[in-house]
Amino acid sequence: MWACLSGPARSQESPTLPLVATFDRHATAGGPSHWDLEVLDDGRTAVANTKGLLLFDGNRWELHPLPNRTMARSLAAWDGGLVVGGQGMVARWQAGNWTDMTDALQQECGAFEDVWRMDVVGTTLVVVTNAFVATWDPNTRPRLVHAGPSVNGFVHGTDFWYQHGQTLIGTHRDGSREAHVLPPGIRAEGLLVTSNDTLLLTHERGAYTWNRQGALVPVDSPFSTMLRERRVNCVLETNEHWVVGTSEGGVLLTVNGRDVRDTWGTKEGLAKNNVLCMALSLQGDLWFGMEGGLSLARLTWPNRLPREVVSLGEAGASSLHLPNGTTYWGTSQGLYMTAPSLPEPQKVPGMDGQVWSLEVHDGRVWVCHLQGAAVVEGLRVTWITKATGVWTLRAHPSLPNTLVAGTFKGLRLLTKDGGTWQDGGALEGYSESARLLAWDHEGMLWVAHPYKGLDRLQVAPATRAAMVLNHFDERDGLPTPLSLDVAAVDGEVYITTRQELWTWDDANGTIHPVATPMPGMAHGLHKLWSDDFGGWWGLQSSDLVHVRPERRGTEWDVELRRANLSLTPLVEPFETLEFMPNGQVCLATENGFAIIDPERMMPGTLGPEVRIASVTWLNGKATHIPGSRVDPRDTVWVLPPGEHTVQLNLATQGSMWVGASYTQWRMPKVGPEWSAPQPGGVVLLGGLGPGEHLVEVRAAVGEPWFGPSQTYLLDVQIPWWDRNDVQGLLLVAVVVAVGAWGVRRRRRLRDEHAAASEAAAATYQASLAEAEAARQRSEWQTAKAMLDNQNQELASATLHLVEKAQLVKALEEGLRELASELGNDDESKVKPLLDLIADSGRTDDAWEEFSERFNKVHLDFTKTLKASFPGLTPNDVKLCTYLKMNLTSKDIASLMFISVRAVEVSRSRLRKRMGLKQGEVLADVISGIAPPPKPS
Repeated sequence: MWACLSGPARSQESPTLPLVATFDRHATAGGPSHWDLEVLDDGRTAVANTKGLLLFDGNRWELHPLPNRTMARSLAAWDGGLVVGGQGMVARWQAGNWTDMTDALQQECGAFEDVWRMDVVGTTLVVVTNAFVATWDPNTRPRLVHAGPSVNGFVHGTDFWYQHGQTLIGTHRDGSREAHVLPPGIRAEGLLVTSNDTLLLTHERGAYTWNRQGALVPVDSPFSTMLRERRVNCVLETNEHWVVGTSEGGVLLTVNGRDVRDTWGTKEGLAKNNVLCMALSLQGDLWFGMEGGLSLARLTWPNRLPREVVSLGEAGASSLHLPNGTTYWGTSQGLYMTAPSLPEPQKVPGMDGQVWSLEVHDGRVWVCHLQGAAVVEGLRVTWITKATGVWTLRAHPSLPNTLVAGTFKGLRLLTKDGGTWQDGGALEGYSESARLLAWDHEGMLWVAHPYKGLDRLQVAPATRAAMVLNHFDERDGLPTPLSLDVAAVDGEVYITTRQELWTWDDANGTIHPVATPMPGMAHGLHKLWSDDFGGWWGLQSSDLVHVRPERRGTEWDVELRRANLSLTPLVEPFETLEFMPNGQVCLATENGFAIIDPERMMPGTLGPEVRIASVTWLNGKATHIPGSRVDPRDTVWVLPPGEHTVQLNLATQGSMWVGASYTQWRMPKVGPEWSAPQPGGVVLLGGLGPGEHLVEVRAAVGEPWFGPSQTYLLDVQIPWWDRNDVQGLLLVAVVVAVGAWGVRRRRRLRDEHAAASEAAAATYQASLAEAEAARQRSEWQTAKAMLDNQNQELASATLHLVEKAQLVKALEEGLRELASELGNDDESKVKPLLDLIADSGRTDDAWEEFSERFNKVHLDFTKTLKASFPGLTPNDVKLCTYLKMNLTSKDIASLMFISVRAVEVSRSRLRKRMGLKQGEVLADVISGIAPPPKPS
């Protein structure tokens, strides 16, 4: 299915085996055969196998059987979904659901039994079945390309090739085709294009090429020979190799199509040797699908396992790569050598037991061993000292041909005399175990014991003496527990403590933490080395860090790079680091050795990304809502009402960190602390009640290396009966129900008492009627008596006013007659009296008293009058009041101190203002004025 395109120039350097992650039969749903692989845009790996569709999100495997429960043969990412072909079915997997596409394909192209191959060329899906070949463009119907059985198919560039019988047919993007007749018995598996040739890889017959006449001819090459022996199943191109999966020999790698660069099989970590399919991850790692297993080759990781010693099965101790191609491997069980002339590692005789270090001094290879120190040439060993075990050797900084050996019991002097190295004996004055040594720029020797402290010594080879100048331990501020190492970088002494990085202060004669350590070397460092290119290397938790520092004033300008060692754990506590001639680094590990390629080391800021793939609880699965009201980058998972214990199923981004990262989580609103790193991709959170819960997750690789954190909102919905709107409705319903209950209760009580009170009701009503009649009679009599009394008072007051007015009138007339009889002088004495009488009609308050009495008898008469006739003057109102009392015009004239004629004129004007018609009697209209009845 997979074909290769011509790619960039490939390195001719012999590769080492990448780290391989193997997924056993239990991790792949019972160990089915894996027929096809596809890496999706979101980084998930899709596998078509005998159980159905298998999806891997970086942490968990999920099996999704086809709707017809048959095996899946092929798959392809197409048109926003994943199309899976199997026995008698083609179906699309999208957003967690299957859509059957079988009928649409069969209606256009006919029936089929199996879908052998599927791939996408451009935007076109190509389907190869046992009965036909079809293409399918988005938003159109499938189109039949070829009717008849096909045995295979693969993509080459923008072309799709399929085999019908012994004819290989290529369909080009422009719609044209080309056909090639294949020799008998050939099944084509893919094309491999080099700068010199185009090779057709066949299943059992090796590689073929086209001669000048256009005929296919077999290729005679080591690569083609090995293909015939192992049988080709699939072909894939990477940036460095063509990778060929075989039926019986695992994986073959070639860079030129003629020679085999490398082979990978079960000995190198693959689950099986029968590779059926391959796929590159988004990061560039390589997936292999086999019968009964899946494997992942971490091509992107800087870690490699040296092929020469991958099968030794011994813990590594130290390595030494010589420029002539010879390599020595020191292990826990002895010393081994490999060379261009030695196909397999060969054990060096006489060097059994623990090797501590391998070093080059005086152009010779030295072995520091459990029994002492020796020089090795090829497979021959010459012991220089066997007095005690030797950890390491350090050349004296000022004396040539002089080595100081750090031993189990102090220091020894090794010297060269006449071309021969010999044991010069122990240096007196120091007997501690001296495993970690470093010379400073003053020629002082520093000895670090991981658990006892740090010593600064003055070494005197002439007198074979060593004097301790300074000793440092917890009492000098070193962190506890002591876990020290010492290294000299450019003549400066640095002490690693697994916490701060410390250094020597010449001026004060003491040690102190480095004030401004370079990035990556600040905290948690427990080993430090320097290479020949100005680079610093450090061991930080399970990571190897590398910087090439440049100091700019008080600041460091560095590029920090990391290599995680969790899959190649180092031997504790005897880690060694070898800088190889090709610039790579070799480490001793628990399982042998690992080689680190600095060019592949990851930027210090790059860490694994983890996300929540799904949230499940006891009875269901949470609903995922992209985006959130917390932050546009966040997402919301909605759970139904209740108190839940939820399981967060996490996924890592792609395949890069499979098995190498740990998960952490925290709830920022509860506390800032992250949980302890835990393996796997599952987080359990209990006691989540109704409301919003903020959860943050991240992945960790080693202690100080963390990936970016992701924040999610778990929204446990509030029960409907606790919602404010529902509670408001419930309150209204309760009030209504209570009111209805009260009404019903009153009705029931009334009905229950109705029958019992009917008999008493008549008697009671009779008594009540009699009492009411008596009350009304009493009230009527009282009211009548009051009204009669008020009428009498009003009549008396009216009569009094009339009499008073008449009396005043008589006095006025008498005075006028008297004035007419008097002379002019005496008349002036009478005139003031006449004026006083005239003013009395205007200033007398008798009218106010009369009006008050009148309104008590004739309630609201004046108000009703003014409301009915709003144009009346005050004199009109007064006239109407007198008419209401049935006074004559003469009496009215007396009360108003005007003439009778004036009263008649006022009456006439009053009729006009009231709008009376001819025939209407003024006195009758005024008598009929009464206030409106009050509402009952």
